[in-house]
Amino acid sequence: MGLGYGNRPPEDSEGVPDERRGNVVKAFVVLAAGHEPSDGLAEEIKTFVRERHSAYACPRRIEFVSDLPKTLTGKIRRIELRQREQEAGGLGSSPGLTSADT
Repeated sequence: MGLGYGNRPPEDSEGVPDERRGNVVKAFVVLAAGHEPSDGLAEEIKTFVRERHSAYACPRRIEFVSDLPKTLTGKIRRIELRQREQEAGGLGSSPGLTSADT
C-alpha cells in the first residue's frame, strides 16, 4: 500500500474547530523515513482509516509533522497540539508544515 506509516493509523488525532461543522477530527502524522507528504498520501490515509474504523473516526484534516510533542514517558502531549491549533486559529496548518484539508 505504501502509506509510509506501515499498517497502523496516524500517530495522533484531535478534534479541532471548524467553521462549518463545529469540530472535526484532525490527524497529526509523522511519516516514516523516505516518504514525502502529499495530497495523494493524505487521501490514502483517509481511505485507510475509513475502511478500518467508524466513519466519525476518519480525519477530515491531516497535518504532516516532523515529530510530535511527547512527555518523558513517551506519551503524546495533546494539550500542545490543541494549543498549536488555537494559536493558528484552528483553521490552517502551522507555519512550515504541510497539511491536507477536505
